[in-house]
Amino acid sequence: MKRRNSVLKRITAAAIGLALASATLIAAPLASLPGAAAAEPAVSEPVVPTAPVTLERRIIENVHTDTVSVFVDDGKLVLGSKADINGPGYRIDTDSTLFHLEAASRTTTANTPEFLRRLGNDMWLAPQTQDPALIWPGFSTEHDPLVNAADDGKVSLELINTKGPGRVELFLSGGFGELNRVFSSTDKLPAWSMGMRQHTHMNWAFGAQGRYELTFRATAKINGKNQTAERTYSFYVGPKNKMTSGTGMLVAADRGKLAPGESLQLSAEFDPASARGWVEYGDAATGQVLGVAEVKNGVARLATSALNPGQHEITARFIPQWADEYEPVVLKAGNGLPIQVTGDVIERPEQQDGTPVPDASLTDANRGQVVRIPKSAKTVDQHATVTASARQAAGQWVSVWQHTAQGQQWLGWVQVGADGSLTVRVADAKPGAAKLVLKSTSGDLLGWDAFTIRQLDVTPGEVPQPPRGGSNNRGGHDSGQQPSQKPDSAAQTCEPSLVLDNGHVDAFNVSVSTGGQAVLQLKEDVTGSHVLHEAEDVLLRVNQSAYESNIPASLPGSPSGYVLPLAQRSDLVWPGWDTNRTTGSGYTDVTINIHSVEGPGSVHLYSMGSFGDLKPLLDGGSTRLPGSLREPTPAHTHAQWVFSEAGIYVLTVSATATNPSKGQSATTATHRYVFQVGDVPLGDVFCKVTASADSRAASAAVNDNINEQESKAAEAAKQAKAKEKEKARQRAAEAVTAAEADSEHASDAAAAVTDPERERLLLWAAIGGGALAIGGIGYGTLWYLRRLRGVE
Repeated sequence: MKRRNSVLKRITAAAIGLALASATLIAAPLASLPGAAAAEPAVSEPVVPTAPVTLERRIIENVHTDTVSVFVDDGKLVLGSKADINGPGYRIDTDSTLFHLEAASRTTTANTPEFLRRLGNDMWLAPQTQDPALIWPGFSTEHDPLVNAADDGKVSLELINTKGPGRVELFLSGGFGELNRVFSSTDKLPAWSMGMRQHTHMNWAFGAQGRYELTFRATAKINGKNQTAERTYSFYVGPKNKMTSGTGMLVAADRGKLAPGESLQLSAEFDPASARGWVEYGDAATGQVLGVAEVKNGVARLATSALNPGQHEITARFIPQWADEYEPVVLKAGNGLPIQVTGDVIERPEQQDGTPVPDASLTDANRGQVVRIPKSAKTVDQHATVTASARQAAGQWVSVWQHTAQGQQWLGWVQVGADGSLTVRVADAKPGAAKLVLKSTSGDLLGWDAFTIRQLDVTPGEVPQPPRGGSNNRGGHDSGQQPSQKPDSAAQTCEPSLVLDNGHVDAFNVSVSTGGQAVLQLKEDVTGSHVLHEAEDVLLRVNQSAYESNIPASLPGSPSGYVLPLAQRSDLVWPGWDTNRTTGSGYTDVTINIHSVEGPGSVHLYSMGSFGDLKPLLDGGSTRLPGSLREPTPAHTHAQWVFSEAGIYVLTVSATATNPSKGQSATTATHRYVFQVGDVPLGDVFCKVTASADSRAASAAVNDNINEQESKAAEAAKQAKAKEKEKARQRAAEAVTAAEADSEHASDAAAAVTDPERERLLLWAAIGGGALAIGGIGYGTLWYLRRLRGVE
């Protein structure tokens, strides 16, 4: 009877930032591990010459964001994102952004439609109407170049792929309580069409906590040609302190003993298999970096023939793609895979080299001799690795120096690979020109080559911010560039300066200067972006298409009326209110007072919950104007308006802003808003409605003050970002330095376990929190596997 192959006992550990308290031993057949079966050798993956660094993503949470925004850049349709950071509608780099929905968004699916109950007993919901405690994701087609280039004024959107632990449903809450599915991870729904300058929010429902990737496709006719664009959006649903997952890494070699020149197959298997990043393999015995392999389908494979005769110890370092996703793992020196290469061993020099080659000796004549850095590897990040070819010194120990403008730094003795490869880590130095210099063991110059050290930047990418323009844009994002002008009272006319019958409008836009002066204006995104006007200069026209003949009896305004719905319609004006321009002043608790309504009928104003429940907005729980709207913190809100009859309506409005910390208040001038509802003549109402010179002067002064403060804030944010970049660079450098310190030289204990008959070595490395020593140092024991030969 023959003995079967042994099995490997694996130590598994789970923790995020926690010490390992116990280990679970699991028996796993050798053949089930990567590269284990002799008939199926490991496939060598392309080697990345320089180890990437873990990047930090911008995390968007608890703010307004047009997550899926459509742009046209240089004539090309593009999907991207915006968020109200560094000012309203700030364009962000989607690929380096994570959208976070807090665990507090959890709600039951009981008594909801069947498509929501399929999510499970509970769902995590980013609602259509803003909740200040949660992210408020939406959609936008407000980019000026898009509006100008779109031939038919439409963009269609589809959700084409979803990855995540649960189902996903996006749906609109209609103004009459109906729920309309728009996107689904499980059912193919018709493409959703958006008009130009449309800005829409809807309900985002997730069936489980965890990470999601939602891929959207946009289609539009741009400058006469049909174009498509796709973008994947990353979401994390759940508590922020559990965002980063613990990581397990199983490192394996296909043999423990090999002849000179033979290829060694290395692999690292990950738990969870969804881990994204790279593995940098090294040899602690020689100081050589063997190469970097990308993790694909849970495994990172590398083939190397660089090992020279002698005893080696293979180390491995997992570099996560994103800092928020997975913890790093390091297989440290002293616990690595012992590998023996037969043949005559060249011993490592014992003495240190303290004598650099004078820069004057590094000439064009000896540049590229013995050592040559490939053109593709000429630029490296700070603390990354530089890869060179030194075939003439293959197998030899060389003294490696780095020369920069700051001086010469010794990188140590490194044994050139048997294949002539040489990869070493760049020493800490400022960005700029550098030289890699090699000396022999006798102290002679072997050769040198030049490379460039690039500033290490692990912070989120930035997207150029498009200018925003438009008449009267003294409150726009870039309006601080416009010179102030002393306002004059508008000439008396019986016609409005601007008529708006569609598009996004913040009818009640409240701004407060740092000195405590408050103004009330109208803001619109129709003629430009965030264009401000005096209310008396604008007519808000409610088209006849707003008429609804069957308003449900349970809703205000029934049985019929003109409805401006909660969600934007491309054929109707979409009025709301915004108090975000109070933030810098401290006067952030705002009450908007609609003092009176003149008109032929009643006007109702209310909102709807995510599941069709009525939500009154006015003081005392009323829905009928006049009344007061209170926003205790800066907010941007839209609601449903119902005008019971066609005709001309004039609303008299003011606002009071209070500083909660000081108890001081500031009240705006009173303004009059004109609505033309249905197909009725305008008449001479604008002969009686005009803004005073004082109100125009106040608006100009407040907006100039806010623009100045926003410019200062933008500069402060720029400086803060530069500091954060430097801190992030230091964190990344410290992580690399720590990993390097753990992998300097093989320990005698590791070398002692080498068995000449060993055919395969495997090691389970597990880490919690990214900072613990792994494999038998304090928390468990390493099991090396020896494949036993069959015996009778």
